[in-house]
Amino acid sequence: MATNNINKYLFALGSFVIVIYLASNTSNEHNEIVANSDNSINTDFNQIDDYDFSTSLKELDNSTEYSSDELYEENNKDENESFEPKIKKSIPTINSIKIAKQIDIDEKSETYRDPINSYKTITTLDKNVIKDINYYPEFYVWTSINTELVDLKTTKEMSNEQNVYEFNPTNLSITVSCNNQIIANKDFQINAKTPRWREWIKIDLDPFESESILGQWNIKIVDIENKEILESRSFNFNKEFNPDEIKQTAQVLD
Repeated sequence: MATNNINKYLFALGSFVIVIYLASNTSNEHNEIVANSDNSINTDFNQIDDYDFSTSLKELDNSTEYSSDELYEENNKDENESFEPKIKKSIPTINSIKIAKQIDIDEKSETYRDPINSYKTITTLDKNVIKDINYYPEFYVWTSINTELVDLKTTKEMSNEQNVYEFNPTNLSITVSCNNQIIANKDFQINAKTPRWREWIKIDLDPFESESILGQWNIKIVDIENKEILESRSFNFNKEFNPDEIKQTAQVLD
């Protein structure tokens, strides 16, 4: 009888222990699941807040600001372009200026328009260097001009929104003076793009008094359209005249 009571007591105690154990494990697993679930939710929430929300707003602000500025600049660019005058953006370059005793005027010659016999190049590297010339009774001012970068056409806007291109040659002028008095002037056009466009002007000294042509001479090449001096160079005319070459002006006596 006593043995049965002990068995019942042990069975009841064992059952109680098992129930407590199962209940404890179930509670721990539940807590772990809840904790893991909370961590997962918090982690996802943080990622959304930091990346999808804050970062996107920052990028959106930058993008919006850039787009706005870009649009403003583009609008201004269009306005500026629409009102920008269409002018030449380059001018001819003077390669060299020579004072020649004679120019080859034979159109069939390989040296056509080149200085022949005697000539001297007038330099602008040092303004203190002045060349002396004694070619008499005539000489030629010869120049080589580069027009490779010159725009020889202009755009004319028509009412029907069509552009018409007009040929616009470069107009230059050579002016030769002696002691501040103009001796000769020549206007000419350049109608081609070339590294070496050659022009010259003949200076006839015969009509002038011998003494009046001695001294400093100046050559100016001017862009007529832009009223710009492209080059200005000087030389001295020095010569010892023979008695037969000396010209005198008769004086009228009262």
